[in-house]
Amino acid sequence: MNAVELYNDLFSLGLLLCIFSLLFGFFWILSVVVDCESLGFKVMFTTLIITGTVILIISGIMQYTNEDVKAHLQERNKVTCECSCCHCNGVPGTSEN
Repeated sequence: MNAVELYNDLFSLGLLLCIFSLLFGFFWILSVVVDCESLGFKVMFTTLIITGTVILIISGIMQYTNEDVKAHLQERNKVTCECSCCHCNGVPGTSEN
């Protein structure tokens, strides 16, 4: 597994964990509203949000420290135009075909 694959996997996992933590947060709030507060939802929400955030921070550190990941992201985010008007008009990230 190279650095780019590791970065992509970590970023995806971090986002997935944060999304699931929001789901458990919703269930936790719902359990408080109906007056049967569940400690399990609270623990899962806290655990997932902390773990997801840490993984996203690690992937962010990889993004700025690893040259392979930087090059991959710059190439992926590069915009190309079908005509030369974008390049001539100074649109950032565009190149001539």
